[in-house]
Formats: sequence, structure tokens, C-alpha cells
Amino acid sequence: MSKYKGEILLLLSTLLFSVTSIFVKIVSQYFNGIFVTSIRFVLGIILTIFLMRALKITFKVENLKDWVMRGIFGSIAMVSFYLSISITSSGRAIMLCDIYPMFVALFGFLFFKEKIFANNIISLILCLIGVIFIFYDRGKYNIFGDIAGVVSGISSGMAIHYVRRSAVNNHPIVVYLAACVIGLVFLPFSFIGKTNFNVISVILVLIVGILTFAAQFTMSYGYKYVSATKGSILSYFQIPLTMILSIMFLSEDFKSKFLVGIFFIILGLLANQFLPNIFQKKTIENEKEY
Repeated sequence: MSKYKGEILLLLSTLLFSVTSIFVKIVSQYFNGIFVTSIRFVLGIILTIFLMRALKITFKVENLKDWVMRGIFGSIAMVSFYLSISITSSGRAIMLCDIYPMFVALFGFLFFKEKIFANNIISLILCLIGVIFIFYDRGKYNIFGDIAGVVSGISSGMAIHYVRRSAVNNHPIVVYLAACVIGLVFLPFSFIGKTNFNVISVILVLIVGILTFAAQFTMSYGYKYVSATKGSILSYFQIPLTMILSIMFLSEDFKSKFLVGIFFIILGLLANQFLPNIFQKKTIENEKEY
């Protein structure tokens, strides 16, 4: 049951992130990306403190190194993610940011001695094909938005491992707090750029902060029960979901390749969930012999 609990929480997190990205794009009309991210960090700390008091959770960090590393890579990923959305289209930003499962698998193999099984590889290939189709949908986008999206993807790839490592011995809310606390280093730069305060803009930026808090919390909790590689692949749902929401609420235009890309991504997700994990079964059988 714990396995399915983790997957459900990660899918819920994906939904929340998709909705958040729509609000981020809307609020970018009033504020620059770093300001929105900084407010999100401040709100995250405030909401975390209230939640910890309500649930009587003691702030105690086990394995400080993993907690700090989660905060460093997580805050960089969030800032670059928000910048990407504010500069380019929300659908394209999500697509570029969500290449991180490839880096999760790569960094897991290179730095964390994590295995990659047959169904993970097939899934990654199919999802990558889907991303490539969406990438070449003949649209014209700001190169700086693309760069920010890729930086977010790379940073997230490393952050996910530290989220999982930290969540083993720390409460998810404490794990989440790392990115908010360390992310405050960006606060001095938040007023460099567009800042347009009014009732609507303040409400929108508060909504972004609350939604992000909920998304990050469910993500941190979900990674207690599933592997970093498998969990990150589930996040590919965020790409087609965000693009659909972008079409519905932001009137963003996507070409036919977008639909082809969605097909391959969903196919990859199904492969990850339902293909027999041949390599893993063989490994388990060999271990039983000893």
C-alpha cells in the first residue's frame, strides 16, 4: 500500500504544480520571476511554521548535509523554473523543466549507485521522444526562457535525490523547508525588475505561494515511498497536463507535434508502470540463491 500511496501523492503534486504554473504565468504580468519565487519562499516558511505547530512537529534535521544540498539544488531549480515560465510560454517552460527525470537517472547512476531497470529505460526513451516532438512544434520562443528551463531541469535532477535521501529520516515538511530557507538568498534581487502591486496581483502571488507549498509538501511526502527515478518519471504527466491547461486558460497555441509528443509521453508512463521489470526480477532471484 505504501508504494501506491507514494505514487498517488506524486501525481497529486504534479497536478498542483501544473495549476501553479498557470498562475505563475498570469502573475508574471505584474511581477518578475525572482520576486514571485522569493514571495513563494517567504510564504513557504510561514506556512511551514504554522503547520509544524498545528501538527506538533519538532524542527530537527537529521543528516544536515543532505538537507542543505536539497535546499541549494531545490531553490536553484525553483528560481530558474519561475523565470522560465515568466519569460516563455508556461507549456514550453514546463516541458523544458520536466526533462529532469533524465538527469535523475543519470545522476543516480553516477553519484548515488542507483540501478536503472529495463522498464525505466524504455519509459525514459519514449518520454524523451515525446519531449523532442513537443520541442520542435515550430513555435518561436525566447532563448533565455529555454536556458532557464534547462537549468531548472538539471538542478531538479540532483535535488530529487536529496529530497528522497532527506525524507528517509526527516519529516517531509522539514525537507520542504530547506529550499525555502536557502532560497532566501535570492530575496535581495527580487525587486530588480517588474513589480506592480494591486489587490489582484497580491492575491495571485499569494495563491502561487499556497499552491507551491501544497505541491512541494505532497512531493516530499511521496518520495518517502518510491524511488527517485520512478517517481520523477511520473512527473511527466505535468507536461501534457500543463499544456492542456495553457490552451484552456491562457489561449496558448500548440501545433500537431504537441499531440504526438503527448502520445509518446503517456506511452512512456504506461510502460514504466505496467511493463514487467525483467532485470529486477532476475536480480531478486539471484539474491535468493545466496
